[in-house]
Amino acid sequence: MAFYFVSTFANAQTPTKQRPYGYRGLKIITSLRLPFPDFQRLHNQNEIVDAGYVEIQNERLRVSPTGAFNDPQDIAELSVTASRLNAKGKSELLHLKDVVTVSEGYLKPAKQLLRFDGQPAISIALAPVGGTNIVTVGEAIDKRLAELQGTLPVGIEIHKVSWQSESVADSIKVFMINLLEAVLIVLIVLAVSMGLRVGVIIGFSGLIVAILGTFIVMKIVGLDLQRVSLGALIISMGMMVDNAIVVVDGFVVKLKQGVDRKQAAIEAASTPSWPLLGATVIACMDFYPIYTSTVSTVNMQVAFLSSCLYR
Repeated sequence: MAFYFVSTFANAQTPTKQRPYGYRGLKIITSLRLPFPDFQRLHNQNEIVDAGYVEIQNERLRVSPTGAFNDPQDIAELSVTASRLNAKGKSELLHLKDVVTVSEGYLKPAKQLLRFDGQPAISIALAPVGGTNIVTVGEAIDKRLAELQGTLPVGIEIHKVSWQSESVADSIKVFMINLLEAVLIVLIVLAVSMGLRVGVIIGFSGLIVAILGTFIVMKIVGLDLQRVSLGALIISMGMMVDNAIVVVDGFVVKLKQGVDRKQAAIEAASTPSWPLLGATVIACMDFYPIYTSTVSTVNMQVAFLSSCLYR
């Protein structure tokens, strides 16, 4: 019985080690599959009972033993039998330390092993709370790790296995480059097809202003600027320019027809307003099924719809 107890309990991880894996209270004991007598001894060890009191002059001090296991020595002092007869024929308790050696260690055999470049390693996973900037968090951790390098014992090194902040920063840079390239391509195409002056007017009034306005709205409603929202801006960029092209083209046609400049601008914007609005709504509704989904693509659709509605 004692050896079974050692093989299942003494070699198990402590509650402190088990806690990150979701074990609590009796779940730790249940996972050990102890026989009922051993479980009963542990229960009695941790049971809260009246331990009496001590009277000192006019004061009465209550004795409150905890019964908790604070270190391996506490486990070694656990009684595994009620009593036994020693060499002198007297009854005495049999403690766990009398039959085995109790020490703190790792679970054997280990359920999972980690190696880095062929060497045994211990992994530490860090995750930022919601609403934080992963790039800023990564930079702060890098700074702290650099400070700790000089305090590490000989033979212990810290290496990165997967660093999300660097991946996110690289992705943001790539998307920003793609965004700038898309803006330049649209401006060049407008300048070649509609003339430099008209192309610049459409580009700055319809595209750049719309993008800056989208960023402002995203800031107000609490949408983060990340690769998903930037991708949504690139997708919706054609819609941003399309309406401006229709209005400017209608304005030019009205001027050639001899209509007053002010009246031409009003008619060019008001006449196709409902068709353009309908086209924008239809384009947004194409993504509505994904927008109502509960998966992470919702963030992209929120940014996409926000940019379209602002325009």
